This record gives sequence, C-alpha cells and structure tokens, in this order.
Amino acid sequence: GGAVKATVLGRPGLPKPAPFAWTALGDDHFHNRFVEMRGVVRAVRLDSSTGDLTLDVSTPAGMLEGVVARFNPSEQRLPLHWVDVEARLHAVFSVQADPRRQRSKLRLFIQTVEQVTPDFEAVANAFAEMPRSYGSLMRFDASGSPEKRVHVHGVVTHQEPGRGFYLRDAGRGLWVQSPQQLAVERGDGVSAIGFVIPEGRHATMRDAILRKGTPGAVPEPTTLTMAQALSGTHHADFVQIDGELIEELPRAGGRSLLMEADGRRFRAELSRTAEGAMPRFPLGSRLRVSGICLNSAATARAADPRSADFQVLLRTTTDLALLRAASWWTPRRIATAIGGLLALSGATAVWGLMLRRRVAQQTAIIQQKLEREVIWEERNRIARELHDTLEQQLAAITIQLESASARLPGSPEAARESLGLMQAMVQHSRAEARRSVWDLRSHTLEQRGLAVALEELAATLSSTEQQQIEVQTVGDVRRVDRQAEFHLLRVAQEAMTNAVKHGHASHVKVELRYTSEALQLVVQDDGSGFDPQQPPSSGVHFGLLGMRERAAKINGRLLVESAPGRGTTVSVTISATPQELADSVSASQLQ
Repeated sequence: GGAVKATVLGRPGLPKPAPFAWTALGDDHFHNRFVEMRGVVRAVRLDSSTGDLTLDVSTPAGMLEGVVARFNPSEQRLPLHWVDVEARLHAVFSVQADPRRQRSKLRLFIQTVEQVTPDFEAVANAFAEMPRSYGSLMRFDASGSPEKRVHVHGVVTHQEPGRGFYLRDAGRGLWVQSPQQLAVERGDGVSAIGFVIPEGRHATMRDAILRKGTPGAVPEPTTLTMAQALSGTHHADFVQIDGELIEELPRAGGRSLLMEADGRRFRAELSRTAEGAMPRFPLGSRLRVSGICLNSAATARAADPRSADFQVLLRTTTDLALLRAASWWTPRRIATAIGGLLALSGATAVWGLMLRRRVAQQTAIIQQKLEREVIWEERNRIARELHDTLEQQLAAITIQLESASARLPGSPEAARESLGLMQAMVQHSRAEARRSVWDLRSHTLEQRGLAVALEELAATLSSTEQQQIEVQTVGDVRRVDRQAEFHLLRVAQEAMTNAVKHGHASHVKVELRYTSEALQLVVQDDGSGFDPQQPPSSGVHFGLLGMRERAAKINGRLLVESAPGRGTTVSVTISATPQELADSVSASQLQ
C-alpha cells in the first residue's frame, strides 16, 4: 500500500517483441507482454479530451482496441489511410478482467505511431492471389496458421445490412462478415480477403476486406431435392425447394412455416430485413420456397416432432409461390364443423323453447294493449260521431223550439212551419242514431274492408224485389285509412237511403273505383230525382248537408247530379295514395 520509488538506470531501448501466438490466447502467457502481431485496422478515432489515438484492429481472435499513448494531433496527421489496411503492430497485450476476474476485454497499448507499420502491399498481394473455391475452404491450411487470410470471389445473393452477406461461387455459398461498410446489391460481384472460421461442417469468413466488382444479374436458385439439401454441400447457397405446408410456428417478430417433402421437414423463415409480413396459405398447400439454405447442427426429431432438418431463409415475400392450394375441408375443420353444428343445434333448440315462451308472453301483452287501444279508439269515434250528428241536430232543434215559442202568440202559421221542421229534424236524428247503432254492431268494415261492407249495407236496404241495389268494384282493391272508409260508407248509406226512401228508385248502382290517382265512390239511381238547389224534403236537405260535411273531413270532392224525373248520381273522390289520404284525414281531425 506504500508509494513505489523507481530509479532510471539507463535507456537501452525497447526489448525485442515476442511473436504473438493466437493459439495461446486462452491463457495468461502473453498478458502484459510486449508482442508483435498482425491485424487489419478497421477504424481510427481521436479522443479530443485525452488526445489518445484509438485503433480498432480485427484479428483472428476478434476485434481488439489499440491505444496510442504518444500522439500529438497538432504535429501529426490522423492516419485515416490505415483504415482497411493490414498492419504489423508492436504493443503491450493486456487482458482486462471484470470484478469477477473473468476476461472481458483485450487491449493493445502502443507507445507511438511508429510502432504501427501498415503493409499496403499485403492487401494488394492477397487480392492478387487466385480466389479459392468455397468447397476447399474447410480443407485449406487445416493444420496451421489461422492468421492466414484467404481470397474468395462470388456474386451476392442476399445481404443482411450491418451483419454481412451471402456469396455464391460456381456451386456453393459462403457467409461473409465484415465491419467494412460496403453497399452491395443482389447480383453484385464482390472479392473478399478474410479469416476462414470453421463452424461445424461449414466455413464462415470473418473480418473481411472487400472490393466491389461490376454489378450483374441476380443468379437463379439451384433446384434441390431433399437429399441434396440434407447433404450440406449447399449450405449458404441460393436454392429452391418444393414442399407441403404442414404447420405455422410462432417466431419472434413473425411466423415461420414448417414444410415437408419426401418425409423430411424444413423451415422457411422470412429475413428480418425483408419488408412486409409472411404471406398466409392454408395448411396442406404445396409451395415453392426460394432462399438461402442453412444447414444447422443436427436436430433431435424424437425430442421435438416439430423440429426441422434445415432452414431456408427467405429474402423477400416473393420467395414464396403457391403451386397448389389445399382443400379447405381438412379433417380438423370437418370435425370442428360437425361439433359446431351439434352445439348450434342444441343451442337452437333451447333458444326456440325460450323464444316460444317469450313470444307467448309478448303476444298476451300485445293483445291486452290492442284491446285497450281499440276500446279507447272506439269511444273516441263514438264521441266524434255523436258530436257531429246528434248533438248538432239537437242544438238545431233547440233553436227551432225557441223560435216556435216566440212565434206562437203572434204567428201560428210560422210556428206551425217551425214545428214541422223540428219534426223532420227529429226523424233525421233518429235515423242517424240507428245508423250509429248499426255501425257499432257491424264489424265488416274493420275486418273485411269497404267493398264488402257496401254489399252488406245494400242487402240490408233492399226492402223488396223491385228495389235492387247493385254493388260493383273496379280496379285493384286496397285498404285506406279507417276513418276515410267509415265516412265513405256513411255517404253511400245516405245516398242509398235517399234513393230508396225519397226517390222511390227501383235500381241503385254503387261503384267503388280504385285507380292509381284516386279512390272514387259513385251511387247512381233511377228514382224521381230532384233539384239539388231546392231539395223536395227536409230529410233530403239534411242528408245532403251531412254528406258534404263527411266529404270535407276526408278532403274529398262531393258531386251531386240530379234533375226531376232523371234520377240522382252522388260521387265522392279522394286523394291518390293511402298515405296521402291518412295524412289528410289526420290533418282534418286536428282541425
């Protein structure tokens, strides 16, 4: 814990650096020793706060960080020309440990920039060598130096930005990793020199120095059988395989497809750099899969029935093509449909019983409500009828009685005329009362319509065989507003009564004419007729007045044509459609 005192005895210079052996990287033999090694400078950075120059150096063991202690940026230029150049370095190799005393970082401490010697010819010489075939990489220099860089050439089949890309030579594929940011596209020719790292039965190139060639056409995939795909000779190659979709498997960020061909399985996964989502196909579809073949370590089919023998990496969503669509009715769906139908049948039966009970309850409630509404409506109708007929006529009789009382002392003849008029009015009121009672007792109009009610009324008024009342309907019969039918029936009743009682007609013809524009009621008789301006009796006069009032209530047009000895024709015409008629009746009732 005390201070350390050092005495300088001399300056003999730096010792001779020890050649660094990458095979001894796992022990502490070279820790804090002055060594000589080779690597490729990947980046040059200057720390403005400390003035230290930091180099990122790629080596067979991975990326190392080299710190140049004595660098003066005001006097020395930043050696950016070292980037992607192989160099010989003299440095103190240090293994820095974490608090658990586990190796966490490899660093190089370099005294001056003179201890870094770039070898520009080494890179040029490496690219000048004949490219190696991918099939020979696993056999190349298997017994010796992993520091030896290898030169390869190929065409880019797929790139994973920030990670690397796949190359293809005459008949194989290779995965190439490089920290060098080189923009390449599918079909570009690329030369690379880098370290070959064995990974199982396959090789990967790391820390590669790249040179881009001329762009070319995207290579066509190699069509493989399952036996060829399982052999491993097409690992990292661009291939094409046909298979049947048997399952969709979950995957982080998406899905993967489990395919089967010739009794063996493989997986198809979409590259994480691809745009869009994996297309969906029904299970059982036959698909053509194009992509990068990846032969991973052997999987235990017995332990995981859904495992696959190899994987195909899809570059884009277009690398999947449908060859034959599967039948929608798979055994699972058939079983599901049968189960669903059985469940639906049971639910329907239960629902039917509940609905029947509910309908019965609602029907009883609706029937009671309708009965109350019918009674209320009938009361209102009777009140209106009494107000429009008996009450008004009784009021008129009261006026005549007062007039007769006033005239009786001085003018008996005038009083006698008033009494005669009152007698006619009383008779008319009795007739109106009988008609109201008849209407209360008859349900024909409500249940069977206006035409049938007219026939029933005609049969009631025909007193002898010499008095014939004929009812005829023309056009398509349709129901109109109930109040309109009621007033038309009362107009017809008044017209037929006048024809039989006052006109002494032997034949009365009643026509109910339905057209697209109007509904018309016509009552024509062969009776004695009269002058419409001067009716022959008070009954006829009051009857005409009542018919005009009823026609006005339904916005109808009343026309009376008659002459002495020529019979009488009474017609009422109302609006075109039932809806217009209902609106007009409602408006007249409000008034």
